[in-house]
Amino acid sequence: MRQDDARGDKPLKTASGHGIDVAVQREDYLDGSAIRQIRSLVAMGRTARAMDAACAAGGQARRMAKAGAAVTAIDLYADGATLLRAALDEGLTKIDFIQADLRDPALYQRLGQFDLIIAQRFIHYLPFPEAVKVIRLFRHALLPDGKLYISASGLRSELGQNYPAV
Repeated sequence: MRQDDARGDKPLKTASGHGIDVAVQREDYLDGSAIRQIRSLVAMGRTARAMDAACAAGGQARRMAKAGAAVTAIDLYADGATLLRAALDEGLTKIDFIQADLRDPALYQRLGQFDLIIAQRFIHYLPFPEAVKVIRLFRHALLPDGKLYISASGLRSELGQNYPAV
């Protein structure tokens, strides 16, 4: 993997060993869209409930909490204590961390529904049938007017370098 990409993102080591943890380095367009949605809900007097799926170090989860959301950050590998400590250092208390497999339907039954779910730089690491299953689980975890923010890169992108194709 390159030392950095065209935007200057550094290949920060993730607990899973896959990809680049961009969210702790900068907000991209999809991240910003989710933040605008949260601010819109808060302006209407709603308590925005947000899920950061495959949250890694929690950069986006912290931005969503700063915007006024109650955030559930979920990751299979991330260190929740480190994420929550970083949030507390920023004065953020509306973040819960759950170490879990996003492919587990029982997880969603426990969590209830969300105003928005963001899944950045994650779904492309799953084999196609598993990715479809997760997207369906996300859909059922959204409130009727909820929004799903999802990004995926192909195996031919820089994220696919050194990743075994399935």
